[in-house]
Amino acid sequence: GCTVHKNLLCDGYEDCPSGIDEKLDICEDKVQSALSCTRRVFVHGRGLQRKHLRIPLQWVVDGKTDCLDNQDEIHEFWQECGGDSTLRYVEKGLECHDMFVCPTSEKFIDFLYLCDGREDCKNERSVCDAAKGRDAIGTQLVSLSQDLLLAGFCLTGLMHYEMFRSASCQAHSVNTLRKEVVGATAVTIFLPDKNSVLSTLPFISCEHSFGQLYVYLVCSGLCRPNENYTCPIHSISQDSCLNIKRKVLSIDSYNSLTVLYRNNGSYFNDLFSCKNKKCIKFEKVCNLIDDCGDGSDEEVCYNHFRCHNSTDLIPTTAVCDGQPDCSDYSDECNVRCSRGSKIIFSNINYLVASVVFGILAIFFNGIVAIKTTRGFIISSSLIGRINKLMIFLISLGDFLMGVYLIIISSVHIYYDELYCKRKYEWLSSSTCAIIGVLNTVASQTSLFAMTTLSVVRVTSITVMIPADGRSFASVLKLLGLALLVLGLAVLISVVPLINIFEDFFVNGLFYATVPLFTGLVDKQRHYQIFRKYYARFKSPSLTWENIRGLVYKMFTKDYNGIVGKRVHFYGNDGVCIFKYMVKSNDPQVTFSFTVLLINVACFVFISCCYIVIHYKSLMSSKHLTDDKVIGSVAAQQTQQRNATLQRKITFIILTDFMCWIPFTVVCLLHLVGILDATPTYPLFSSIILPINSVINPLLYDNIFFQKSTAAMKFIYRRLMLLLQRCGCKCRFVKEPITITMAPGNVTIAESNIL
Repeated sequence: GCTVHKNLLCDGYEDCPSGIDEKLDICEDKVQSALSCTRRVFVHGRGLQRKHLRIPLQWVVDGKTDCLDNQDEIHEFWQECGGDSTLRYVEKGLECHDMFVCPTSEKFIDFLYLCDGREDCKNERSVCDAAKGRDAIGTQLVSLSQDLLLAGFCLTGLMHYEMFRSASCQAHSVNTLRKEVVGATAVTIFLPDKNSVLSTLPFISCEHSFGQLYVYLVCSGLCRPNENYTCPIHSISQDSCLNIKRKVLSIDSYNSLTVLYRNNGSYFNDLFSCKNKKCIKFEKVCNLIDDCGDGSDEEVCYNHFRCHNSTDLIPTTAVCDGQPDCSDYSDECNVRCSRGSKIIFSNINYLVASVVFGILAIFFNGIVAIKTTRGFIISSSLIGRINKLMIFLISLGDFLMGVYLIIISSVHIYYDELYCKRKYEWLSSSTCAIIGVLNTVASQTSLFAMTTLSVVRVTSITVMIPADGRSFASVLKLLGLALLVLGLAVLISVVPLINIFEDFFVNGLFYATVPLFTGLVDKQRHYQIFRKYYARFKSPSLTWENIRGLVYKMFTKDYNGIVGKRVHFYGNDGVCIFKYMVKSNDPQVTFSFTVLLINVACFVFISCCYIVIHYKSLMSSKHLTDDKVIGSVAAQQTQQRNATLQRKITFIILTDFMCWIPFTVVCLLHLVGILDATPTYPLFSSIILPINSVINPLLYDNIFFQKSTAAMKFIYRRLMLLLQRCGCKCRFVKEPITITMAPGNVTIAESNIL
């Protein structure tokens, strides 16, 4: 038997030879908080472990004091959470929530201790590793014999033969402490020859190694020249390794006592001494897991990043990679990461452009919308009213684009660097979905209205007698055109948000309060988690409905269970725009690429229509100027109108080309995998695509040209009057310009001649 004091139970140390004091049922069901509990009885040498130790749930309010400050017996200090089998005590003021259900038992783990590196229930660690994407971490050593180890990447095999055929590995006799230990068996490890191709591969380095391999590489001085790392192994004193049942004391070359352990007749010293006097093997050192229980086995390691507000350790390669691995997002929201990756607009110029273009789009298009509304009411011809209606829809779409730009700029300013930690909260929000719909409706309405207007203008050139635009049939045509343009735009924008299509458009799920899931969890990550949690789970074909059901079963239901928020179609980037940039394996690829091709086809069609309009206008003016009856002034005015029309048409075609052709090319390159264009979303959403929203009112309506011309004339006249008052002899002469036409003189216009 084994007799120990009650306060030494469940403290992380095996006081009994069999370790039974740490395997009791009460050890698996502890209170959530340990902040106030310092155990009344302790063992010297474990002073650091007296504080912050959780006590078994059965010890709370049981009439016996187990904490020095008696907090375990004060009713006002504790509150109950859960019920029946999930009953537990937590500190007053802490929020109660559901718990993780152990895969192969009816035990539960509170979120505070879930994925903390310890195996609180069977298979917990493998589930957490799958959730964090750690299945492929590190390269462990292959044991050929007790004293002969082989680096895993030295095994070529058929699959890797082509890659490693010129690689060679050579034996290295390793001595981690640079000193000999009497009786210890020497260990030999095969590592890549420094002159081989294999040694130059980026993943074969100390920074990318873990466990045994990391220890042997660093402590034997076999790291790359730029990896000047400190060996994590230190001397073992004779009073260490309290957990080693049959330890053997020996003497090293410095005449200091050290510890060995026996294995099949040989003695080895590949032991790491924890600060709490526990010893672990090298394979558990610097492996991203706190195997000592006090974190000392992960302290002097350069292959990981320590999350700020948790015990999580992640590989250095996972820092600032755009995918959060720490539950507190500190791996993506720290000083190592560029500011541009932590905010919505990665460049301040994008923010400025978004604000400026937004204000201009709202101002210009607001004026055009008011003017065209008046013109629509006054106009009596069908063609004239269609023109006004389409110009109104263009200005409406561009006005909404201006509203979108102001909203997304405000969101950027509101979040600033807080966006980094609240990114997925924003991407899964209904607000992001709404402004995504707003952006899409705006761009598609403007585009379809421009296409319709181009058709009307081309076909109306040869119409001699305009139809009545106020008849009932004409009103129905106008209403039908408006509904068609707006209906198509709204349909394209809302289809990705319809629940029945979620398997095509949802990017992933976001679980705000569950440490098992961090950031965006897509179908593939869910599948890996289910494989570890549900032992016989084999089906890789999952619907989001299936996923929600399987996740729901992994947690208790005391507080409504765990349900993830959908990161919708527009939540692919912080600017919340249509997901044009897709990969060939994205389920949205067909829909997104079809819409992109429709948009490009519309712009090509618009350009062709205006080329036809320009050609017919040139032919008409040529016939007019060739007529002997028409005087030179009328011919000159016709040529000026044609020149103005030509410039406007050229500008329309040029702006369309500059906006959509580069965007389409980038989307294609992203689709085939030549480049990752995702970071360019802010550029296109704030500058490239909104340019048309500012330019369109200048191209499709003459009000700004007329107003600017009148303003220039006014300024010019005032300037001339000022010069006259200052003694200048300049003066205005008003002369009527007349053109001789049979049968008499007809006044065409009046001009001011300096």
